[in-house]
Amino acid sequence: MTQRRGVTLLEVLVSIFVMGIGMIALLTLFPLGALSMAQAIRDGRVNDASAEAAALANTFGVRNDGTTSSYSVTGVFNAYLSAGWAASAPAADPVSSGYPVYVDPYYVAHGQTSLGSYGSAPYSSTSGSTPGIIRCSTSYVGSNGNSYTSGSVSLSALGPPTAPTSESPGPSNAGNWAARFFTLKDDINFQSNGTAVGYSTGSPTTTLERGGGYTWAYLLRRPKATSGAEVELYVVVYAGRSVQLVSGETACPVTSATTAGFASQGDNAVSMSIPSGTGPQLRRGAWLLDTSYEQTVAGPPAMGFIHGDFYRVVDVTNSTSPYIVELDRPLKRSNVSVMVVMDNVVEVVYKGTGWQP
Repeated sequence: MTQRRGVTLLEVLVSIFVMGIGMIALLTLFPLGALSMAQAIRDGRVNDASAEAAALANTFGVRNDGTTSSYSVTGVFNAYLSAGWAASAPAADPVSSGYPVYVDPYYVAHGQTSLGSYGSAPYSSTSGSTPGIIRCSTSYVGSNGNSYTSGSVSLSALGPPTAPTSESPGPSNAGNWAARFFTLKDDINFQSNGTAVGYSTGSPTTTLERGGGYTWAYLLRRPKATSGAEVELYVVVYAGRSVQLVSGETACPVTSATTAGFASQGDNAVSMSIPSGTGPQLRRGAWLLDTSYEQTVAGPPAMGFIHGDFYRVVDVTNSTSPYIVELDRPLKRSNVSVMVVMDNVVEVVYKGTGWQP
């Protein structure tokens, strides 16, 4: 009778060890796959949000939106030509890009009328102070009665919009209208049984519970301050931004990372100081908005413009403030003195200067 050797204990242990390595390698694929899937879902949501936002901007003519109120996009652009919107701020230079406009009905409804202001007047390219960018609403959302008055500039409030006949009487306030036109409405919450929250026995109720996780705003800028023929439009997509409380915008002074003075055109990195008591989300992938003031005419009268350029953070070094922040592209302009850390912004999409059929 032929005898066959059995498997030794050592061979069993080696087999278990080899199999364990394989199982560990296999198990690592699951969290990596989950992360990749989450990123893919977010990218899809961001793409949907930017596409919907751009379509609504073209449909309603956001680039030249205007009503009888001066607190509309066109009204703000025109107000810039006579005086900067903040007290003692210089007027827009008619032959340059002037001041941008930030269309953000959610925060306008909370009385937040500025973005990225820093320091105090007099504003100049050497002081490092800036009046920032004015924030306004649209005629099809309204402004909850909020207006703006500072110095020689007075912007009257947008009244409540008129609902289409098919939707009369429509939402009761600007916040609800903002949810209609500035929120991705496909983000619906579902129950464990797969039905949408707000549905009962297969029949829809009057409303659905939506996540409201993805919202947006627009940054508009005229290449020539006196002309509305061409208006640049950027869609700023947020994920998880609070629309009940104003937060997540920290204006930080900026200097050159290599030389004395402010950062200059062509720099790929800046030195950024975080104001005491603030905690912006300054990390890789974060978005920064350059709200530095640039004086073009010393005057009198003095004239200038606000940069209004977006940059993405590639890397952050230094363990304490000031931080060295590497950017995704070189600075477009000189005298960069103030940047706003835009918390919860996940993408900024440039949509050109006008709608092409």
